Amino acid sequence: MPKVTRRRYLLGTVYRSDEGKILVKASSIPNLGDKVLDNKLREIGYVSNVLGPASSPFVVVKLIKEIELPEGTELYGRR
Repeated sequence: MPKVTRRRYLLGTVYRSDEGKILVKASSIPNLGDKVLDNKLREIGYVSNVLGPASSPFVVVKLIKEIELPEGTELYGRR
């Protein structure tokens, strides 16, 4: 698990993926446009939308390249 810092945070886990987008079950509410990193800290996309109630949000991640991520994969955000 990568180290969490002031700028890097645990975004959540992959819930579902489809055609260039990933739906993430969020553990924190990100800012729109925050960069999204995989568990090897490679940039894979950015936050394009936040859905649902603040107590249980989902985040839509727009991928910058096609990548296969299994459900449950932890993703990180960077401000």
